[in-house]
Amino acid sequence: MAKEKRVLIVGGGFAGVQAALDLSKKNLPNTVITLVSDRHHFEYTPLLYRAVTGRNPMEVCVPLRDIFEGKNVAIDIDTIIGVTPDQNTAIGSSGTTYEFDYAILALGSETIFYGIEGMKDFSFSFKSINEALRLKEHLHRMFEEGKRATESEKDSYYRIVIVGGGPSGVELAGELAVYTKNFSKIHKIDRNKIEIVLIEGSDRVLAMLSPKVSGLALKKLKELNVKVLLSERVKQVEKEKVLLDNDEIISKTIVWASGIRPKEFYSTIPNTEKDPKGRVVVDEQLSIKEHENVFVVGDGANTKYSGMAQTAIVDGAFSAEVIASKIQGKSLPKYSPKKVGYSVPVGPMWAIFTYGNISFSGLSAWILRKIIDIRYMTSILPFWKGLIAVKEGARLCESCPTCTKCIKDNNN
Repeated sequence: MAKEKRVLIVGGGFAGVQAALDLSKKNLPNTVITLVSDRHHFEYTPLLYRAVTGRNPMEVCVPLRDIFEGKNVAIDIDTIIGVTPDQNTAIGSSGTTYEFDYAILALGSETIFYGIEGMKDFSFSFKSINEALRLKEHLHRMFEEGKRATESEKDSYYRIVIVGGGPSGVELAGELAVYTKNFSKIHKIDRNKIEIVLIEGSDRVLAMLSPKVSGLALKKLKELNVKVLLSERVKQVEKEKVLLDNDEIISKTIVWASGIRPKEFYSTIPNTEKDPKGRVVVDEQLSIKEHENVFVVGDGANTKYSGMAQTAIVDGAFSAEVIASKIQGKSLPKYSPKKVGYSVPVGPMWAIFTYGNISFSGLSAWILRKIIDIRYMTSILPFWKGLIAVKEGARLCESCPTCTKCIKDNNN
């Protein structure tokens, strides 16, 4: 009987989930697939901003058990704290040792604050569902407390400052501009007192895209009454205060929507070459140099379009194909970066879509974005469950049990 092959997948994000699903579909004989994640659910991060603005977390959180129900993938909830490629082992914070013949490292990225003093301590992030729900709960609290504040203090309660004019910051600013006006009715406050401020260090929002696309996004943000400050550098953040080069902004809600880097975990892997951004140098099979059975995919790999969800999905599928080829003794495929497109909603029912030289905006781009979201959800879940997740995401959920539990868990 052939020796059992053990495939270890570390990370339950886009790349890890795709790799596990694809390997499971291949029905490789004598192969055990184990996915280790530090949480019970997969987070659809492109829609995290909607969790901040009152949408049902079900749209973002998909239980891993639902994704892998009936599939030959074992799920372990643990945090991998070390990998030793020479010994084909990984260690979990639980004390468990995971032995493998092949390992896929798909840990994603983490927030970085670029050394801005006070940003980490006095701002909100929304890179996870817990962070998004904590920010939502804070906004409601500020709107309530603001009613009891003096007139001179009210502005700081009703002003929301977002630092970072990339896709995350633009999406959140546009959505908050509409959402806060609506829930001002719930809190019975003057909607005209609410101010959304978006700060960007470069001379345009969405600076990674063409000037034309940036201009369209800026125009839409202004139509939504978002105050956009361009070419402004944040020097320091104090409690309830953002210090710029020549100004300061008082606010009780400061949101950091910029800066990610590969997980610090990658720097702990012995004898691994990194690029200047901290990404692991990989070969044409996405494996670590001198360790052809250990793969780094998604945000942690130094590939051309690393950092995008689309790239992570492609990487996960590719690594599964390589491992299957190795097990079956087939020739190995070579990695080819896939060009990525950008779909950026700016407020409800309006978005920008760009892919290469093609770009368009408005309702049609927003509908395309919804189709993309639906297509992805139904690719990782049984079709009807994927549709339910999308349908539930359209429902406002201001104080549902899921929100309450996530916020409570986050605060403990």
